[in-house]
Amino acid sequence: MKKIFGAVCLLGLLSGCTTTGVFGGVDDSLVGQIPSSEMGEVYSAMDRLDLAEEELKLAELRTSRAERQEQLAEHEEELAENRVEHREIEVEIAKLEALEAQNLGDPAKNVKALNDYRADKLKNETERFGLEAEVKKTRHLIEDLDLRIAEQERMIRNVRKFKAAESSSEMDEGGTPEPVETDLGNEMPSDDASGMQSTGDEVDLPDYLQVEEDPDATPVKPDHPEDINESGLAE
Repeated sequence: MKKIFGAVCLLGLLSGCTTTGVFGGVDDSLVGQIPSSEMGEVYSAMDRLDLAEEELKLAELRTSRAERQEQLAEHEEELAENRVEHREIEVEIAKLEALEAQNLGDPAKNVKALNDYRADKLKNETERFGLEAEVKKTRHLIEDLDLRIAEQERMIRNVRKFKAAESSSEMDEGGTPEPVETDLGNEMPSDDASGMQSTGDEVDLPDYLQVEEDPDATPVKPDHPEDINESGLAE
């Protein structure tokens, strides 16, 4: 992909196209004179630029979504206020109808007030239809932005994976160091180090393994008389 993109860029340079860019740009007529074999770092930098531009598009989409979400919150608040007003009007209409049914109050004033509230109710309903349409429209816009954001994120992930695989392939072509074999036998502890080798010396046993002396047993007479005193067997 990098080589193809680089070739396209080189053709654009050779055709006399110029790129001004943010910083004014470099003279592409001179860049076009660079051998393709020496343009590797240029192509890599242009690939990184492409990725940065795609990440900018993603950031712009997220900003647009945040703005739409804010608009949705405002519309939903206006719709909630409209519904409260609708219920308030219904309460006043119910009161006037109850007064009229009981022949209470000034009939002319009651009729006029009742007509005014009914007109307010109709106006309120018209406004509610418009607000509900705005809420529905904004929700659809947010859903569309969610799809576009997901697609942009997927595209950026794929580009990064492709570049990582390409970099790995280039390293393999250049030769990778052979893995160093480790002599595991040298790392194994010796018998001496582990204390498992028998030395022939007397071993101190734990108390529960020691055999107690039988006081009734006949002591063994030492072979050398000089050891009698030391063994406590002198007659």
